Amino acid sequence: MNFLNELIAALQADKLQLTTLLHILGSRGAQPEQVHREEVALVERLVAEGALSADAAKALLDELHRLQGTAVGGVSAPDDATVVHTTAAAGPGDATVVLPRADDAALVQPTAPGTGGHDDDATVVQPASTPSRHPHDDEATIVKPSSSPRGSDTQATGVTGRTGTTGATSSTFNSDSWQRMAAVEGGDYAAVGSVLKGRFHLEKEIGRGGMGVVFLALDERKVEARDRDPYVAVKVLNDEFRRHPDSLIALQREARRSQSLAHDNIVRVYDFDKDGTIVFMTMEYVDGSDLKTLIREKAYNGMPLAQARPLIEGMAWALKRAHAAGVVHSDFKPGNVMVTREGAPKVFDFGIARAGKHLGEATGEQTVFDAGTLGALTPAYASLEMIQGGEPTPSDDIYALGCVAFELLTGKHPFDKVSAEVAMREGRKPPPVPGLTKRQYQTLCDAVAFTGDKRLKNAADLVEGLRDISLRERAGPVAVVGAIGVVILVAGGWGVRHYLQQREVDEVVARFAPTDPQHFTTEDQAYGALNALGTDQRTRVVIDQSDLIQTFLLDRVDTYWNPGKQRYDYARAQHVFVLRDQLKLFSPKLDLKRSAIEQERNDLLNQLDTRLSKAIENGAIFADQPDNAVQILATIRAIDPSSGLLRNAELELKYDIAIGQSLAANHVDEARAQLKQAQAVFPDSARLRQRASELAQMAAPAVAAAAPASMQSVSQAHAALAALIARPTLDAEWQAAVSSAMTALAPAHDAQTPKQADALAAAIATAVAGQSDPSQLPQASRAVDLGLHYAPKSAPLLAQRSRIDTLQQQVQAQLAQESAAAEVTSRIESMKRAAAANDVGKAQEALARIRTLQPDNAFLSSEGPQLLANAYLGQATDAMRRGRFQSAADTLARGLKALGNRDDLRQAKARYDLVTDAMKARTSGASATELSRLRQQLARVQKDDPEALKALESDLKLRGQLPQGNLSALLDSLKPSQSAAAPTAAATVA
Repeated sequence: MNFLNELIAALQADKLQLTTLLHILGSRGAQPEQVHREEVALVERLVAEGALSADAAKALLDELHRLQGTAVGGVSAPDDATVVHTTAAAGPGDATVVLPRADDAALVQPTAPGTGGHDDDATVVQPASTPSRHPHDDEATIVKPSSSPRGSDTQATGVTGRTGTTGATSSTFNSDSWQRMAAVEGGDYAAVGSVLKGRFHLEKEIGRGGMGVVFLALDERKVEARDRDPYVAVKVLNDEFRRHPDSLIALQREARRSQSLAHDNIVRVYDFDKDGTIVFMTMEYVDGSDLKTLIREKAYNGMPLAQARPLIEGMAWALKRAHAAGVVHSDFKPGNVMVTREGAPKVFDFGIARAGKHLGEATGEQTVFDAGTLGALTPAYASLEMIQGGEPTPSDDIYALGCVAFELLTGKHPFDKVSAEVAMREGRKPPPVPGLTKRQYQTLCDAVAFTGDKRLKNAADLVEGLRDISLRERAGPVAVVGAIGVVILVAGGWGVRHYLQQREVDEVVARFAPTDPQHFTTEDQAYGALNALGTDQRTRVVIDQSDLIQTFLLDRVDTYWNPGKQRYDYARAQHVFVLRDQLKLFSPKLDLKRSAIEQERNDLLNQLDTRLSKAIENGAIFADQPDNAVQILATIRAIDPSSGLLRNAELELKYDIAIGQSLAANHVDEARAQLKQAQAVFPDSARLRQRASELAQMAAPAVAAAAPASMQSVSQAHAALAALIARPTLDAEWQAAVSSAMTALAPAHDAQTPKQADALAAAIATAVAGQSDPSQLPQASRAVDLGLHYAPKSAPLLAQRSRIDTLQQQVQAQLAQESAAAEVTSRIESMKRAAAANDVGKAQEALARIRTLQPDNAFLSSEGPQLLANAYLGQATDAMRRGRFQSAADTLARGLKALGNRDDLRQAKARYDLVTDAMKARTSGASATELSRLRQQLARVQKDDPEALKALESDLKLRGQLPQGNLSALLDSLKPSQSAAAPTAAATVA
């Protein structure tokens, strides 16, 4: 009843459709009478309580009664379901046989006379070894007990098969665990929304067949590691596999063997595992469609050989790779081939295929139970030897490959999908294939020869036989003798070439070792050497020497990025990862390293941002000051040369102000040194270029234009001053010359000197009047001061003095505004980084400072508060993931206090309050009143924020903090505690 209860809970949570639920019940079949009655009572109770609609209840009850009524008779199972029932006769030795089923379904039913041959590509149970040993129809498939998980010969659950044995299972793969799981009567189920092993979140069904159901799954481990492709395919095997512990042991071994079948045309198998009683395999997810669909949609009338050739060759190379490793697929068919969006075929289900016997002997892991006897056989593509129970060989796969090739080229199975045994008995012949030469057609026919001695020996023969022969090759027999000589030379040349190529490969591999004298010193060297090899050689080296290459690349990454050793070359470290991707090196360690570096980089930049803000605030902007901005920016530039922190407008303005202050104090050398540091930080700053121009003007030597005053006569001084008044440049050299001339005239006390002083004042006033550029004001101010020194009552100069003072005050006000704006820009950038790092304190401080500097800034109305809210939400989420539920709720309470009643914070707090209270009730109990309140709270949250609640529940379940899968199920499992209920009762009595 718990099984049905969970299904209904999934239905109510919209994680399961009613049709899927009925499908699962149909796959499960009939149950013991007591279980059946309890399940019917459960449905009726849920209807009475209003928890289940009348329509859904009727459908459930109809299905339960239907299944119970067909417990002994025929089974009406859905397509693709695998359903097992025993024969009518009682006894442990009764046989179970397979009847044909549409699509890819494997339907196991009681033995019936006259069972016909299979006529489709359904995966079914393997036939008995010989008809004479089992007196059933020739087409019947026999499953017999082999071994007992309980140690009883009369309750055996094994299967006698082609490579099976009838003895007890001997396995090093924890066979007791498999057997205990197989003994469980009521198995778990997997559906969209389920999470297997707390890791694989099943998002949608992408395939279904006789062996099981394939789901697209999100691998949460990859998500946490920030993998760019976090999706995998998960194949959940039928319950019939689970019920046979020997098969599980064999399948686990085959899956492990298949992990070594690294090839571009083979879907990679990652693991074979179980979750409760769910047995599943994880595989590479291929974005495309299966070959069966492609044939049905695009090759229903066949396709030209030129178009089909890449598909046929890709499948052939996949089988050749498997056969070389001693693995026979044994269930090769269009449904077991995926075609990528780029048109590349990828064969899968090697994890369930049977390995050749020689591999088991070679590894000391002889499979004592043949996985094929439970499903790895499709009659339409099975060779005669397979149907007759022979030992699996590569020739079995060649027959299946030939059938698939015929389907691609003609749109039809060569024998209309009848088994090889039936086709041979009826004398069927393969159909003609338009567009093929006699040689090519004969090759195809040889691939589907009924007997192994006449069939092609390997997949490469099929590829070679379908190859187009050029005119030059056809002309070969004309020079037979010469050709023989050429063959000898070519053979010798091939041997030499092969030897040289292998030596080149060995040298490349050796250079990855740090002890080798010619070892690679950079990753580019290594990549260039690998790239110089042939494609096949490079792929082989990357696969065979993956550990060696991985160690080398990890060492190169450490050379560039190791903050503990002051190594911050993030760009070069990323370059190593790019080369790794180009090599297609499978390396979880490098994936984790990349993720760790990304996190370290973000944390470092956030810390450096904080330090930079403090340095600017404290005025530590030059290299001679402790913890200065120059040093911090150098580290930021090493980590990220394009970081926005390098364009800190506030710092640029601070440099300009500091240089201006040095110039105002006449500390020219100090200003020059400051400008040099500032321009190194901001080489393109227009503001600093103006300062550089100002310093250049002040660099002219302060000497008199003529001879020193002591050497000038009065007449010479008057003449020099008149020339200077006529051309007032106002620069430092001109002012120095004026001072020299006036010094020479001071002792004269003649009538001409005061007149020239007034003329000088008028000339300076006229020249200064046209200057209003902020960069020119310091020079103009010094010129006015010079004129007032000699003509203190000059009205024009006094007017210019007042004008320049006003302009300088305006400049200072403008600088203050620009400084505030620059700081606001910097604070906004800083707040964005703080929010991304969930640094609430820093984000709050930045927002407050912006509000002080520019209260009317548009950033304060929307974006700023949202960033701060995001920081609160992120910090709360982090706390929740650590299991600190109360801390998460408290964080959001502080956010609401700081930002007001925001919907996002309020709804998140409602979710976390609910989780906090539910978890407390789970551990310490709660009163009935409290449980009622929690259910009401859950209803409100489900109404106001359903999607966010589902995401939260998924997150909690992934981390093992919500085993039931949702809060509703958790609340249903809670019972009022005795300690909490008693006081309530006493208070009521009082």
